[in-house]
Amino acid sequence: MHGFYLIDKPVGPSSHSAVQRVRKVLGFRGRRGTKAGHGGTLDPFASGLLLVLIGKATKLMPFVVGHDKRYLVGIRFGASSTTDDIEGELTASDAPAPTLAAVTRALEELAASTEQVPPAVSALHIDGKRAYARVRNGETVVIPPRPVRITSIEIVEWQPEVAAAGGSPRVVLDVRCGTGTYMRALARDLGEAVGCPALCDELRRTEIGEWSTEESIVPDDVTLDVMRDAIELLGDMPRMQLGPVDLESIVQGRRILATDATLAAVAISTGSDVALVTEDGTLAALGELLPDGMLQPRTVLVDPAPVDAVQGSEA
Repeated sequence: MHGFYLIDKPVGPSSHSAVQRVRKVLGFRGRRGTKAGHGGTLDPFASGLLLVLIGKATKLMPFVVGHDKRYLVGIRFGASSTTDDIEGELTASDAPAPTLAAVTRALEELAASTEQVPPAVSALHIDGKRAYARVRNGETVVIPPRPVRITSIEIVEWQPEVAAAGGSPRVVLDVRCGTGTYMRALARDLGEAVGCPALCDELRRTEIGEWSTEESIVPDDVTLDVMRDAIELLGDMPRMQLGPVDLESIVQGRRILATDATLAAVAISTGSDVALVTEDGTLAALGELLPDGMLQPRTVLVDPAPVDAVQGSEA
């Protein structure tokens, strides 16, 4: 019972609450040994794609968190926020409203940025404590710039009519970026660049790596039948198929010989990860290629029981 779901998190619940909802729907609440986790937090006011890993697939989290992301971002000018979004304490501004031309120029500069200062209210650790916890305790938090990569920023919609109604304009962006890029900080920086404070008032994550919301389901629709195989989390990692004997060795933590012909056709070096799959293509473990041509199991997803079943079917 190891795999993952592409969940479309609604506005309102936290990412943790969304994971707990999945556990409840699957009947996992209170069951010891059944783990669940998510790859990449979405704030409660945000919606969109959340990867929820189940069982021993949670061991593959490092292969999930580094994927590029895509967001639809709503940014409203004319106010700043303690959290850089609509959930914080707002402070209105009488600065002149920016023009579309000014916003376009500023976005071109931000798209070329290689550093970003994360929001003070974030989950980053500052001297061993979450930044948002320090802010809530009344501390002044200074977070240094962090490397970021923004692949593209496109204006989806410009709403000057908001300004005509007595407020400031609003822009909706389609942003593709590397992991660790904060959309709330992007809104803040855009406001600073055009001379009119801004905040993020809407956020939806539409893609994580190769997955999109078009493939996702809501938490209440999860079933074991639609759980996706953990092998999808590993992309184009080299694979080797295991027979019953090698599968038993892997479960026991013993090394096996890397003899599969498919590995010979792939240029891999010592220390590389190899996906070890069962005869039906299900991910059994990750192995590390050793200098002597052996594979050492590092992350095992199968239990002894499935091995017995495989051996029994061979009898």
